[in-house]
This record gives sequence, structure tokens and C-alpha cells, in this order.
Amino acid sequence: MKLLKIFLVFLLLVSCKNTSEGKKPNLRESQESENTFENYQNENFGFSMELNSSWKILESEKTGNPVINIYKLENEIQPPYGIREDAEIGFISILPEGLPVDGLSGQSVNLINYNQNPFQLEAIDQKKSLVYLLENGKAYAYFLQLKEQPDNWRSYGGIFIHPRVANFTKHCYDENGKEKSLEDCDNPAGSDKIRFTGEVSEQDMDDFAEIINSFQFKISEKEQISDLIRVTSPLPNLDINSPLEINGRAKGFWFFEATAPVELVDSKGKELAQGYIRAEGDWMTKDWVNFTGEIEFDAPNDERGYLVFYRSNPSGEAEHAQMYKMPVIFPPKK
Repeated sequence: MKLLKIFLVFLLLVSCKNTSEGKKPNLRESQESENTFENYQNENFGFSMELNSSWKILESEKTGNPVINIYKLENEIQPPYGIREDAEIGFISILPEGLPVDGLSGQSVNLINYNQNPFQLEAIDQKKSLVYLLENGKAYAYFLQLKEQPDNWRSYGGIFIHPRVANFTKHCYDENGKEKSLEDCDNPAGSDKIRFTGEVSEQDMDDFAEIINSFQFKISEKEQISDLIRVTSPLPNLDINSPLEINGRAKGFWFFEATAPVELVDSKGKELAQGYIRAEGDWMTKDWVNFTGEIEFDAPNDERGYLVFYRSNPSGEAEHAQMYKMPVIFPPKK
């Protein structure tokens, strides 16, 4: 009988232990239940994404251009954010029309040449997208451009990604690699180079990569640009000089009142000059019409740029918004 009592007590203890372990909370499941995901859709600019509930979104403007920010409420500085913000703020800026400012200074490479690319989104143009680097070669910001522009995006629109960077510090080096004071730094026009140091938030980058990889874009089906406009001079990827003479032909409906806009931009989308091409003869036709134009500009330090032709669109309707972007080369300054 005594042995039977001891055995029953043992079974009771084992049962209590198992019951206690069964009630132990699963930390991973708890975290996933707190961080739910919601689908965000922007019909005006033709994209959607999955957003973790710990991140917030704001549609607004920055320097007169539309911007959609992804950020956290605890950020010390609240949006809107462009690209030049406090280094210790983590955010994404979706910029469908770009921003009328230069890119960040310091080292940068194209995404295709960066071997730690965290993005698997097929829509990203890795040749045009930029990675901004710290002195140790680690990325502290990205500017992603797309292979095809969604509805209402301009050719130099993109997505700027900036994780938090602690102890962000700027340094200046002369042409021999010797560090010098920032007050005496001759940059960007001179031979001195700017470099940055700091510690990038790995958590922010994991979150941002997850958000970016969830993006989906709506691309309108339009006629091939080559069926609407053809440029005979200048030719793509050749040196251009000011004044630049422009010739070609386009379908009559490319124009309004016999003109259509054209602009010259550098490789980062900064406007260098703008003007118009003018139809020769009757433009109120569906047939091809010859055009001419001329643009005067000051050559930038940049080696490459784009000549961007826009279809005249006085109605402002998205279905009539079309453009042709042609790469050009700026000869070295003498």
C-alpha cells in the first residue's frame, strides 16, 4: 500500500509539471500577435505594400513635391522627411516625383555593384539605384529607382531608405588620403573627399527590407514610346554641348499647340535646363510630324545625364502622361 501511495504522488507531480509547461507563453507567437501586418494601397501613385503595425505612414509634401513617409512615432523629429534628415532617425521616403535637391555627399555605388543587397524586389533597377556608403563600406542609405515607372511617377522618382545611424560623423580627406579639418575641406568641386562613419541599425534594415520586398506596382499598359516619338539628334550615349540642337519626329498627338516640353537632367535627376520642341507643319494629325528644338545649359560635374521628352498633357490626366528618357554624356570640363 505504501508503494502505491508513493507512485500516485509521483504521477500527480508529473501531471502538474506538464500542465504548467503547457501554459507557458510562446514569446515568438506573442510578438507576432502584437506586430500585425496591414496592406497599404496608394491608387494615385500605383503601388501597394505590407506594413508592420509598429511602423506608421504619412502622405504629405516636402518642398512642394508629394512624399509618402514610413516611420515610427517615437522619432524625435516628425515627418515629412525628404532625404536630408537627422542621421539618428529611421524612415523611408517614397518620392514619386523626386525632390529638387542633390543626392547625399560622400561615397556611393550603384546597387548592382553592392554585394550586400538586401532587396529581392524584381521591379528595382539595380543599375540606376544608388547605395550610400560609410567609410567601412557599409550602406547607410539607399535610393531605389524602378525599371518601369508606375502611374503618375516621374522618371527620377524613387524610394529613399534611411535606417538609424548612431554616432554619425563626417570626415574630410585630401587627395593623398590625409584627414583634414571640415572647415578647410574643398568639396565637392575640389579634390578633397568626404567620408562618413557610424553604426547602422540592423533592426531598421531588416524591417525596411521586409517592407520594400512586399511592394507591388501597377504599370499602365501604354503604346511603345518608339511608336510615338523618335529622336534623330542628338543620338543616345554621345557627347552633347550647349546650345544643344534637337531634331526628330513624333506623332501629332504628342504636341499641344504645336509644342511639347523637354528637359535636361543629370544622372540623379537634377534639372539642368528645360525648354520645348516645336512641331514643323500641321500637328493636328495622328501621323508623324517633324520637330526641332534647342536647349542651352551649363555642363555639370556629372559625366552622364538624360534628355527627357514629355508628351504635352494640358488636361493633367494620367493616361496621357508619357515621356521618353534618352541617356547623354557631358564632356569633361576644360
